[in-house]
Amino acid sequence: MIRNARYYPVSGSIYPGIYQPLRAIERELTNEEEARVVNPPVNITEQPDHYTIEISAPNFEKGDFFIMTDRCSLSIAARKTNKIKVVLDLPADADTDFGTAEYKNGMLYIYLYRSTCPVQNRKSQIIVY
Repeated sequence: MIRNARYYPVSGSIYPGIYQPLRAIERELTNEEEARVVNPPVNITEQPDHYTIEISAPNFEKGDFFIMTDRCSLSIAARKTNKIKVVLDLPADADTDFGTAEYKNGMLYIYLYRSTCPVQNRKSQIIVY
């Protein structure tokens, strides 16, 4: 039983910024905005223990990105004056459950571990740090 509700915030998010699902962003695009969608080049580097995905995205902030995984698919969206929308098919040994991402100097870096065992990836969201 909570005795004093003002010390226990009921609403709030543990994530910085405003949370908006990736599907909601895709639905908001109109024909006029479709012309401003940018598909930047993507580099995927294979390391012995992980994959590194690099995307050039200048003039964005880390809170502008929404990264979702669904089995062996990676969806990246970002909103500002321009919009970025990228969908990638991942290798079968990429483990998306423990993916991490960081944004620095105009580049988005996504790191996915490689697994030697069969991986059953689920739907998940990767937070950009």
